[in-house]
Amino acid sequence: MKPTEDHSMAEFPEDLKEQIHDFEKFCEIGEREMSAKWRDQTFQSLMHAWENSENEWGASYEALVLRNRFEDIMGMIERNRIWPPPASTWSHSFRGALREVLSRLPQEAFDKVEAEAMFVLEERSLKMLVANAPAPAPAPSRTIVFFRGCMSLAPNALVGLIAHEIAHTLADDKGCRADAKLAENTAREWGFGAELDCYECERERLYPNTMPLN
Repeated sequence: MKPTEDHSMAEFPEDLKEQIHDFEKFCEIGEREMSAKWRDQTFQSLMHAWENSENEWGASYEALVLRNRFEDIMGMIERNRIWPPPASTWSHSFRGALREVLSRLPQEAFDKVEAEAMFVLEERSLKMLVANAPAPAPAPSRTIVFFRGCMSLAPNALVGLIAHEIAHTLADDKGCRADAKLAENTAREWGFGAELDCYECERERLYPNTMPLN
């Protein structure tokens, strides 16, 4: 959060205003530099940045951003944004694939997913008759449901599927009904081309009579 978000600049003395201005310029430059780097991240690289980050005011902008992304991802995973809670190898695999996608999303896309999205898994291993759970606060406005067929996908194929569905959801959020090609193009622009190709190969091999991504 930038220092000026919650306060009027008029409240600060002149020397502090100058420091705030310099910090905001630092953030803007850092944001531009980071925009092309997200596609090269992995959850492991974010964890490494988090484990090795220095004092907040001494670290580079990039180190701070990577650390914050790691903390935000862990917060999403732990705040009931995935339902049901982990109960099987499938749900743990899904969480691993989702972490990889979230690690590589552009900042604007990540912010929307963090604020608005919830993920629901068809979890057949749960021996339950009913579940009544409170919605996360704030309640998400988008829910993406992944069915048990995803269990058979290779890890990279599952990453590609999740990236595509997130792209589809964010395109719909902009006020237009996105078609599959637009969502695929967006996910490829984010750097998930290899994973989307892997998904298509897996889908054709495992489910030859199913429709392509939509």
